[in-house]
Amino acid sequence: MFLMLFCFFQSERLSFPDQSDIQLECYRGPAKSRLVFFAPHENEHVAESYIKAAIQGKRAHFFILRQAGERELELKFPEGTVKVDPNRIFTPAGSAASLLKTNPDLTTDSPLYKQAFTRCNRLGYWLTQNMGLFKRKTVIIAVHNNTDGFDDDGKGGEGTISMVRYQKRFEAGAKYIRRIFIGPGDEDDLIFLTHWRDYRYFKKRKFSIVQQHKQVGRLPDEDDGSLSVWAEKFHRRYLNLEAQRDPDHLEVQQKMVDTVLKRFL
Repeated sequence: MFLMLFCFFQSERLSFPDQSDIQLECYRGPAKSRLVFFAPHENEHVAESYIKAAIQGKRAHFFILRQAGERELELKFPEGTVKVDPNRIFTPAGSAASLLKTNPDLTTDSPLYKQAFTRCNRLGYWLTQNMGLFKRKTVIIAVHNNTDGFDDDGKGGEGTISMVRYQKRFEAGAKYIRRIFIGPGDEDDLIFLTHWRDYRYFKKRKFSIVQQHKQVGRLPDEDDGSLSVWAEKFHRRYLNLEAQRDPDHLEVQQKMVDTVLKRFL
């Protein structure tokens, strides 16, 4: 049944006007669909096929940002190529910080930086427009995968996403965290969200949860350009479904997707 549903699902690809190899793969539900699933990192695809099948016949869309299968995007210019995290381009501050972090030799006074900064901002706006995120009742469901542990856990972990790490940050007074709940599952499987009612709902179902603090929408130091910050600035409901890869925690992320669909549809 799963394979049959997948085969009959039609998609389209939209090319970013400023750079045609950057594309948005679109799986669209009915016009008045409320849920928007979005995968910004092309190498984080544990639940991709499952989501395509799960939303068929439902009021939901799924969008995947495509280029070359990597986590970061390459922005290409006659003067050179720079890389950027596609989940850090939804605000100007985030675009600037991501470009400088990802490209250590880039300087803010260089023509290449200025071109890349402009393109990041245009791409962020193009994505939000084409995914319909400005619609008032939209619920944004980001889909991410992370590595085992985190890079300073003393156990050989990698990356930055972990409930253990969030707990440490929360206890240290991190301004971007409102509250957390640590469920019984793996530290790398969690839901990062913006709304209190959703926090209560998923807590009752024993998911690990981090609720973002509303002040990230107005504090300059907390503006990292991520879609969660954009959602706070524009008062949109946002959830990020995080699950480990290598080994893939597919069943956990499937459960997250199913619970989201039951919650909102």
